[in-house]
Amino acid sequence: MGIAADYFALAGVLLLLVIVYWNHRLRGEVRMRKEMARRIGIVEKRTRLLYELDRQTPKLSERQVCERAVDIAVELSDSQVGYLHLIDADQQHLTRMFHKPLGDHKYRTTRLGY
Repeated sequence: MGIAADYFALAGVLLLLVIVYWNHRLRGEVRMRKEMARRIGIVEKRTRLLYELDRQTPKLSERQVCERAVDIAVELSDSQVGYLHLIDADQQHLTRMFHKPLGDHKYRTTRLGY
């Protein structure tokens, strides 16, 4: 009777170790799947926002497109500020900058000549 009890105790300990091991592995799998779902959500959001911008572009002015592009970049990067520079056709000079300051919902546009 003593040997059988020892075997049952050993089997119980081994079963407990297997359960702990698989629990640890499953937690890692769940963490990895949540991270993948988060990343897929970001890609889907980026795709949706850029698709909407592309569809709206014919109806918007250049300024509105630039402002919306900065809004999208700020939203996707989880930032609080954003800016966009436009370059002349000769690709030598910056002409305009759209800047969304911290805590401000208005855009400031600066004409640049350098």
